[in-house]
Amino acid sequence: MGFIGINFGLTIPEGMGPFALEQLTAPEAGAAINWATILALGLGDIVAIDFMARVFAADSPETAQRACLIGSLGTVLIGVPFSIVALSVNRILEQVGITPDGPVLFGLLQGVIPPTIGLVIIAAIMSASLSTADGAILGTSSVIAHNVIGIRHTHHHGASGGDKLLLITRVMAIVITLLGVFFAMRIPQTGVLLLAFDLGFAGLVVPLTGGLFWLRSTWQGALACIIVGSLTRLFFFVMMPTMFGVDNTLLYIPNPLFQSSFDGFPTLISPLIGLVVFVVVFHLTYQPVKAQEPLMAIHEVNR
Repeated sequence: MGFIGINFGLTIPEGMGPFALEQLTAPEAGAAINWATILALGLGDIVAIDFMARVFAADSPETAQRACLIGSLGTVLIGVPFSIVALSVNRILEQVGITPDGPVLFGLLQGVIPPTIGLVIIAAIMSASLSTADGAILGTSSVIAHNVIGIRHTHHHGASGGDKLLLITRVMAIVITLLGVFFAMRIPQTGVLLLAFDLGFAGLVVPLTGGLFWLRSTWQGALACIIVGSLTRLFFFVMMPTMFGVDNTLLYIPNPLFQSSFDGFPTLISPLIGLVVFVVVFHLTYQPVKAQEPLMAIHEVNR
């Protein structure tokens, strides 16, 4: 930021700055897409496996809470200045006569930024990518082995359940990595991959919140919300030509009903449909817990 500010200045295009609030209020300025992005990343990532694993590993709720607050502060302190630099990039590239073939950051690194600073930026991108990738691979593999397949970390009949759990986790890590490579080759537009957070926001945030704070919640309501919310978001996904302003190159069924102007709204609608289903189903399936038997009767049974 210092190099850009000293040599080129920081010029934010009109209507694109931090206080251009029409970007959050006017649909024609992209408000729906912006809110969809904020909610999908901000709330959909709460149920992400790697994030949950970090929370569960904390030594106390207070530690987890402080870590989240410190992490959010770090995101603001680093992300806002970098975003201001990004808003100035197009003018800078025009000034030096560079037409980037791909992301503007690469054009900035190739023709504007000194090699030393560029090397640090590339190393930072690689480290962030590796951190995200290994967290997703390990978290997903561990959940498949432990929660889906059902391998437990126990010793039984002389065999180590921990060794078996580790083995299955390693095997699943290979499978998950190959799937990641496949999607990376198949979908170069990373914006489409935000569907993963979108699905978490549509199908998982409501059951998680209800299970934590609503005593009348039932597993039937949670399961119904997961299924309906996720399927609703998938339906919108295959029917929309764009997602977060990026062309849907993964799976799009051409139709006259949904156009690019509707982009962003599927993210906002899907969890609301899941919430309605969650409330209806738990009302139909909730049964009050029966009162405990008197202690005298329990003592009699024990005797």
